[in-house]
Amino acid sequence: MRKFYSTTAISVLLISIILCSCSSKNLLTLSVTEPAPVYIPSNIKTIGIIDRSLPSEKNKITDKLDKILSAEGKNLDKDGAHESVVGLFDELSNNNRFSEVKIIDKVDVRSPGLGIFPSALSWKTIEQICNENNVDAIFVLSFYDTDAKIDYKTAPIEIEGPLGIKIPAIENRAKIVT
Repeated sequence: MRKFYSTTAISVLLISIILCSCSSKNLLTLSVTEPAPVYIPSNIKTIGIIDRSLPSEKNKITDKLDKILSAEGKNLDKDGAHESVVGLFDELSNNNRFSEVKIIDKVDVRSPGLGIFPSALSWKTIEQICNENNVDAIFVLSFYDTDAKIDYKTAPIEIEGPLGIKIPAIENRAKIVT
């Protein structure tokens, strides 16, 4: 009986080692940007939201060139930034904590554009914006940029001609990922 236990124990040990050594070695790394927690004092009751992500007037031409080179849609950055601001507005408005939420669009604090993160607004500027718009605090979308990548391929195919005869042709396939 003692020999049976030792043979069984050795067999179980070997099988365990073999099974553990066959595990997969693939690793997946995923970076997730998580916003920093922000404490908003209880005396903050009115909020303003500013979209600063659009390029300034003097950089409009260069921004258009950037859109062409990166294969962006015509208004992809503008529409995406607008929807981000509207989404924040909706969420803050649905929160009973704030008495009023405003989208402030009459302030000229635009970014330089071209994928450059703008410099921080000074406290004096922030205080001036808050006073002029009668808000206690502001949220600012400072940067919003999209890029698109095009994967272009051709493939030989046959199409049916006017007389029912198959004619060789080339099919163009373009896949755009934004």
